[in-house]
Amino acid sequence: MKQIIIKLLAKPTSLSESELDSLIEIPPNTEMGDFAFPCFALAKTLKKNPVQIAQDIVLELSKKLPKEIEKVQSAGPYINFFVNKNILAEKIVAQVLKEKEKYGDSSQFKGKTMVLDMSSPNIAKPF
Repeated sequence: MKQIIIKLLAKPTSLSESELDSLIEIPPNTEMGDFAFPCFALAKTLKKNPVQIAQDIVLELSKKLPKEIEKVQSAGPYINFFVNKNILAEKIVAQVLKEKEKYGDSSQFKGKTMVLDMSSPNIAKPF
């Protein structure tokens, strides 16, 4: 889903896909959306208020949203994206059925050492 949002934002922001990938965030609250794009980085190049930039981009994106994105809205200097949960669920279930036992399997850390640091809270003090 993040890739779809990156492709949506590429044209109106004129940023590269790698720049967009590093800027897109996950909001702290699900009521704010599933993904968020801060417009602060565009303020310098466009010489406009980030709030106005967010509103302009939302207006442009709202004209033609892909089916995977339910809605997009501006919240201050942020553009919030809401993912269509039904389509996301369908994609995940299809992928699970296709990959079966291998779903979620990754060789990303194969041959590497992984360190897990376990905390030891003092039960006599607040955590």
